[in-house]
Amino acid sequence: MSAIPTVGTAIADVSLTTGAILMASLFSFFTMGIVCVCLWIYFTNYPNDPIAFKLLVTFMGTLALIDTATTGYWAYLWAVLHWGDETIFAFLPKSFIIETFCFGTACLTNQCFFAWRLWTITKRKNWWLPLFIIANGIIQEAVVFWLMWFFNANPLLASLGGALPTGYAWLVCAILGDASVTVGMVYYLRIKTNKRDIIVNTNTASIINGIIARTLQCNVLSLMSQLAMFIMFFLKSNPHVEAYFFFNDFVVVKIYVFSLLLTLNARKTMAT
Repeated sequence: MSAIPTVGTAIADVSLTTGAILMASLFSFFTMGIVCVCLWIYFTNYPNDPIAFKLLVTFMGTLALIDTATTGYWAYLWAVLHWGDETIFAFLPKSFIIETFCFGTACLTNQCFFAWRLWTITKRKNWWLPLFIIANGIIQEAVVFWLMWFFNANPLLASLGGALPTGYAWLVCAILGDASVTVGMVYYLRIKTNKRDIIVNTNTASIINGIIARTLQCNVLSLMSQLAMFIMFFLKSNPHVEAYFFFNDFVVVKIYVFSLLLTLNARKTMAT
């Protein structure tokens, strides 16, 4: 960070930076609370679920917990332990690297789950769309591991821009994967069903509509989150943005976990 000319400006800069991290951390804990409620609903209502689903939910929940703990530590590091020390803002904390891993892994896992859903919905006939979704997830995860290496080798905040343009592949692949899930679910559950002229009863139609609605809701959340992160790449140099650039990083893992849990927890409601 460049030298600050006045004490008043220095205090304002410190307050803006730490305030952004504190606000992001609060939202991180808030969204983790929502995830905890969804986890409780899942394990309460689906005790006899297949072990694969339970392991999936446990893994994603663990990622959310790790991510929340690291964001909390980041807030403690900047707002308590090193409060007022401007030099700390020149470095990316190690917790940012852990966050990067959690985000990429949650994105890959979530997209693989929805790719599997699309594959089963098409009665295992369409394999190219699920493979496209999984390929995007794997590519973004590979970029994530490269970013983790880059951030570890270049811990200065000023070197964050050096991760571009490679870093864009991370976001583009994640956005393509989420968009493909949404388009695929709508096509196979709405358009394809109508083309076959299948006569379905009211209950079946409501189930299909419910699946579409929840899939759209889930992917709109993740897509909005990804687009927000993409926009923040261009606004990070704005003096009014500064550390708010990291805001989306603090909550995106919980959004992915919430998307998966919302889908799994909706099964009982749809079946009634």
